[in-house]
Amino acid sequence: MAELNQPLIEEIEEEFKEEETDFCEICYDDHPKSMFFKIPECNHGFCEASLKDFFTFQITQSGQGHKVSCPQKDCGQVVLDDFIKRFVDNNTFQKFLEFKNNHEIAMSGDKKFCPRPNCEGVVQA
Repeated sequence: MAELNQPLIEEIEEEFKEEETDFCEICYDDHPKSMFFKIPECNHGFCEASLKDFFTFQITQSGQGHKVSCPQKDCGQVVLDDFIKRFVDNNTFQKFLEFKNNHEIAMSGDKKFCPRPNCEGVVQA
């Protein structure tokens, strides 16, 4: 059996120790800081995988797909579309835009959905 190169192993271990980590409040795990992204509107940071999972869940299963907020406890800052788009697949992002548009129409006092079956149009109220 070949002997392990002890100096090389120690060098690799030392490099790994030097990389700074941060704690993700979504997955409750430490990750290298290079894997973290800060939400521009509030500056809260989370790991990439957790942001992807969180945004996807918020859009597809939360019932609040039109409005995605920062996952940091007690923050509530709405996350902008461009930031969300970086983390979710195209189908999920299109669903988000559709939910957002539908919510804006439903809340509008001067627009409503076309009453004809299978029509996705919007009419002035």
